Amino acid sequence: MGTGKTMPTPGPRLANAWDLYDMHGNVWEWTSTCKGDEYILCGGSWYNKANWLTSTARNISYPNFCNNNWGFRIIRL
Repeated sequence: MGTGKTMPTPGPRLANAWDLYDMHGNVWEWTSTCKGDEYILCGGSWYNKANWLTSTARNISYPNFCNNNWGFRIIRL
């Protein structure tokens, strides 16, 4: 996680306190929150160093821009 070389394989780590897996370090997550014309992304990605892999890490981007370390999380209940 956070090596800046390759995306980690999902699943081999332990679940967190809410029984969720791989919540930090996969991709920056798009949010529905805007700052002017840009949207806020949160959480850091596999490309970032460990200090960016937090729930409070923030980034911004225009909605028509893409990057291989930005995405969204699908949750199954």
